[in-house]
Amino acid sequence: MNHISLRRVAPITMALLLPIAAPVALAVNANANTEIVLQFTSAISINGLQNLTIADPTSGNNAVDWESFCIRGIGFSTFEILFESENGTDEYILTDGTIDIPYHVGFENVPNGGFAPTIEGVALTGQAIQDPGNCNGNGAPENSTFEVTILNADWENARVLSGTEYTDTLTITVTSE
Repeated sequence: MNHISLRRVAPITMALLLPIAAPVALAVNANANTEIVLQFTSAISINGLQNLTIADPTSGNNAVDWESFCIRGIGFSTFEILFESENGTDEYILTDGTIDIPYHVGFENVPNGGFAPTIEGVALTGQAIQDPGNCNGNGAPENSTFEVTILNADWENARVLSGTEYTDTLTITVTSE
């Protein structure tokens, strides 16, 4: 006969072994968006203009001189420039109050780019803003030039008197396009 014996077995205890360390935290996060906007008002300015005196031009030649200055602009890429004579209408005029002497104005927007002739009271359009550098009038780099030419026949003649000052105020206006 077969004999079956039963033994009592102690219950098996299972332990979960975890390393002893800092408590484990579950990661949480949140995010949000923000919009960054740059806003500014466009601006344009002229700096560095000086009075222009043409003294003792060479006989037999046109009287010519120029003035370099700085045009600074932000918020646009092109501008127009307008030259206006206080004494003239549709032409630039130097005067002593009695005798009028016509003159011409050229504008150079790009150094060494050549002077474009201007017409008194008519804007030159489509001028590109040049790198202004530190365009603040304190020794700043100049990025534009205007040139004044008085033809020899207009200044060297009997009606134009030596020792007399012939003057005009040239107003230069720049406008963003």
